[in-house]
Amino acid sequence: MALRHASEADAARQRNGAPAAKVGLGIALVLLASLCLAATPTLARLAYAHGSDAATVSLARFLVSGVGFVAIMLLRGERVPGDRRLLVGGIVIGACYVVQTLAYLSSVQYVSVPVAVLVFFTFPVIAALIVRVSDGVPLTRAKWAAVIVAFSGVAVATGASPQIPDGRGLSLAFLAAVGTAAYIVYGGAIGRRSGPIVINALSLSVAAIIMTAHAVFVSAPALPHGIVGWVGLAASGLLFLAGILAFFTGLLLLDTLRATLLANSEPFFAIAIAFAILGEGLTLAQGMGALLVVVGVMLPQIAARRPVSLRSRKT
Repeated sequence: MALRHASEADAARQRNGAPAAKVGLGIALVLLASLCLAATPTLARLAYAHGSDAATVSLARFLVSGVGFVAIMLLRGERVPGDRRLLVGGIVIGACYVVQTLAYLSSVQYVSVPVAVLVFFTFPVIAALIVRVSDGVPLTRAKWAAVIVAFSGVAVATGASPQIPDGRGLSLAFLAAVGTAAYIVYGGAIGRRSGPIVINALSLSVAAIIMTAHAVFVSAPALPHGIVGWVGLAASGLLFLAGILAFFTGLLLLDTLRATLLANSEPFFAIAIAFAILGEGLTLAQGMGALLVVVGVMLPQIAARRPVSLRSRKT
């Protein structure tokens, strides 16, 4: 989730100016981002258990992160360009944000957090398939292997569940993965033109407006009762903002491939947090499925990194 709108050109250019001693800080920031984002579905479950719902948690997330990114954009002296394509793109991405977030946060109402996380984190390989269909870009052997391995992992993890997972939860998690993949494919070019801060400020503001309109005209927010519910609601929004900011800050100090590989720790963090707070864990067979999912997602990134390593050895 943190890899949305990551610009390889910008990251490489900014990384070249960063002292080598700061690489460790970059690694720590990307891992911190993964930890923050990994906690959000479990925090949402806490809010649900105390009377809230997915729409309310989504509203809190978008209000907090939208205001946060707009403030950062203004502090940096950046403005939204008067580019119609950018404005339309921001609206479309904001709408995709709403669909993706509602689907993902709703999925954990029907299936355990670990199962929802594993289905959701197939989005990188789904993005490769979307590019294959929409742009006619052929998939490399590494990407075909990624698709097969990742979805085999999902099949193993869900098939090995002690109880058959609720189809609604699996469908919602998969919808969230498809939405995220489409968001990455469509939003990548827009993010490279405007920069990650501007496009995030715009799209998250659009998402906040959509969810505010939903709360006013469709269904009033389901506010949680009790301090635990409020902590889950507030922390879900704050950690989402902190995670995105930590990732983009870390990206200034690392190359995109290294940041991508490190960000793949997010599913492991999410599963560990769900086990620690909710007591939701994985069986051994499900753990093997989870490992297959992560390996599948990492295969293209490892293959892309290999030539860089070979060139650096020659020099």
